[in-house]
Amino acid sequence: MNKQAKKYLDKITTISQIIKDREKSSYDSDICIRLYGLDYDFWLSAEEIVSIYGDLRSYLEEIIGINETSEVLNRDWEVVDVEGDTLAVHFLSYSIFDWNGYANALEILTKTGMDYEEFNAGLYLDIPPENIQEAYYGRFRSDTDFAEEVLENCGEELSDFVISYFDYEKFARDLLIGDYQEHNGYYFSMNY
Repeated sequence: MNKQAKKYLDKITTISQIIKDREKSSYDSDICIRLYGLDYDFWLSAEEIVSIYGDLRSYLEEIIGINETSEVLNRDWEVVDVEGDTLAVHFLSYSIFDWNGYANALEILTKTGMDYEEFNAGLYLDIPPENIQEAYYGRFRSDTDFAEEVLENCGEELSDFVISYFDYEKFARDLLIGDYQEHNGYYFSMNY
């Protein structure tokens, strides 16, 4: 067998090993990685990779071996797509995936016990993962409901007469211009 044919066969074998591993995975695949060393794209689970292996290199070393991993990763690779509204979206920038940042966010999410959607909304608003729990104010059906809650929590007892003149819609708008932000009904203080 000539050298070029052997190299092609090795590439096919490596691709098969990764595909076989993906088929037995119980995790949802949410990131697509293009490995130029293999001329192939793979849908992988960012959560599985950081939870079990730590990073992409360690994952590939486990699946295809150290030598093959070095050869594959010495050529370019990039994350070309992220599926769904997952935490992974927040750690992809110009085809580069921040594995450490993603692992840190998963750890904080687990430690805080926050709801996944709450935490994801905080990331969407560019709140650092370590500040999301502190910044989280609550979930509300509308900006007006949020404004009513903020006013109630001010500690001052207002008479029904004063409250009847209060414009919650404008108050909510003013709150959301500066001190608070909202995503999908989740409200956060930006003064964390």
